[in-house]
Amino acid sequence: MDNDKKDAEKKKRNAKKIKRSCKIGVSGPSGSGKTMSSLFIASGLVGGDWSKIAVIDTEDSAALYSELGDFSVLNINKPYDPKKFKKAIELANEAGFEVIVLDSSSHEWEGCLELHSNLGGRFQDWSIVTPLHNEFVQSIKDSKAHVISCVRKKTDYS
Repeated sequence: MDNDKKDAEKKKRNAKKIKRSCKIGVSGPSGSGKTMSSLFIASGLVGGDWSKIAVIDTEDSAALYSELGDFSVLNINKPYDPKKFKKAIELANEAGFEVIVLDSSSHEWEGCLELHSNLGGRFQDWSIVTPLHNEFVQSIKDSKAHVISCVRKKTDYS
C-alpha cells in the first residue's frame, strides 16, 4: 500500500494552462445561422480583430456578413475535392490566421462521395477515398489556428 501512495505522489502534478487551439463544430439546417454564429465565435476568439479570421467558403455566403468585419475569404468551388480543403487549411495556417472557419465542411464529404462514385462506387474504392478524407481531418487537428467547422444538417419533414 505504501508503494501505491508513493507512485501516486510521483504522478501528481499541478495543472498548468497550455495554449491550445480549439476545434469547434457548428451544425444546423440550411439558413439556421451557422455562418454568422461561427463568425461571432471567431471574433470572440481573437478579441474582435477580424483581420485574424479566414473563412474557407464553399457557398459564397461569407460575403453576406462582410459588414461585421474585415475577415479574409478563400472560395472553394466544385468539384469539392478533399485535397482542396486540406490545401486551403494549409494556406490559412501559413498566412498566420488565428481562426479558420470552414463553411461548409459538408462539401468536403460531398466531394468524397463524388470521388467514390467516379471511381466506380465499389467497396474497395474507399481505400482511395478514405485516406484523402483522413488527411483533411488531420489537417484540422494539426492546425495551430482555432478551426470552426460548419456542418449542414438535413431536415426531416413529416
